[in-house]
Amino acid sequence: MEQKFIDFKTAQQCVAKAIIIYNALRPHSSCDMLTPQMAHLQTGKLKRHWKNYYKKKEVTMAAL
Repeated sequence: MEQKFIDFKTAQQCVAKAIIIYNALRPHSSCDMLTPQMAHLQTGKLKRHWKNYYKKKEVTMAAL
């Protein structure tokens, strides 16, 4: 949905609201259906539900 804002302040308020919804209200499947805010408050490790698409770089003695 494309939205145009009448001024910068209104745009900032809408972005802040979207961030709150994303972090505090919307559960994420990658966080065991917790919100990111709830996941950060958990103790212990979460089960990993995401893929790492980047390969780890190997450190060689020549690179040191």
